[in-house]
Amino acid sequence: MLTGAGISAASGIPTFRGNDGFWKDAKKYAGEANPMEVLTTKFFKKNPMAVWEWHYDFIKLAKDKQVNEGHKAIAKFQEFTV
Repeated sequence: MLTGAGISAASGIPTFRGNDGFWKDAKKYAGEANPMEVLTTKFFKKNPMAVWEWHYDFIKLAKDKQVNEGHKAIAKFQEFTV
């Protein structure tokens, strides 16, 4: 992994673990609030709709956000590494 969730903060997408992070949300998915559990294969096999709901919530959060200079730099870097 080249970077973490923090790279998108400049685009207005909160980090996962920060003070206002997406993972700090008290919302539960199939009774589970810990994303480290929700985003596992085991949890998906038991609760696929809950995992999809988590993803839809994240997509709503990221909707209409724009790429930032960090994203552009990574895209440019990939041009040289592929």
